[in-house]
Amino acid sequence: MNENCYALTQFRRGSPHSYRGFRAFAEDLHDLRGDLGNPVLGSRTRHLRYPHGVMGDKRPIDEVVAEHIQAEIDCDLDRTMETMADEPHLTVAPTLAGGFGSVAVREWYQNHFIGRFLPPDGEIINISQTVGETQVINEDVVRFTHTEVLDWILPGVEPTNMKVEIAMVVIVGVVDGKVTHEHIYWDQASLLAQIGLLDPTGLPIAMNHAAKILDPSLPNLIYKG
Repeated sequence: MNENCYALTQFRRGSPHSYRGFRAFAEDLHDLRGDLGNPVLGSRTRHLRYPHGVMGDKRPIDEVVAEHIQAEIDCDLDRTMETMADEPHLTVAPTLAGGFGSVAVREWYQNHFIGRFLPPDGEIINISQTVGETQVINEDVVRFTHTEVLDWILPGVEPTNMKVEIAMVVIVGVVDGKVTHEHIYWDQASLLAQIGLLDPTGLPIAMNHAAKILDPSLPNLIYKG
């Protein structure tokens, strides 16, 4: 197994996932910031729950998504593809990375993502999970030190050794027990500013937006131009 592979060691519906190698998804945000007393942060467990996928599959779709993510993190390419529909697509919106169709998705996973997800100090904190009839939406905060070339998030950018903290949204579609698509979003301007490739001076770029997501009591930014 590649040294950058991190096994999914814990999964409970309605609870965060925990990955070995990352500092892990915290059981709740009290572990990170103390007792915030903010009802917004409780949204992780207040999600609309459809118990089964469509078209007769009997597994809860969040379990299907967890199986897919576990295969990715385990660097198991064949098992990752087995969790997906015949013609899936994967779109990393800020960089336009990914692929359309099983051949392109497999090639992208093999050459640019599996085993190259995050550096060894990578950390993912799950803020909330929303489970619908045909898709699961994860709201996360991702932290890492940019010590490696990461094709999916900073393609072609040599390591800067800068620390990064960004909010990320991952949307995974599921039909008949198979992943049909995965869409990933984050603020690329903030990321580029954090590693020194974009000067945020005079621009409405919130470099500490992830900290604000973790702790809504932090001050808001009012851009005055």
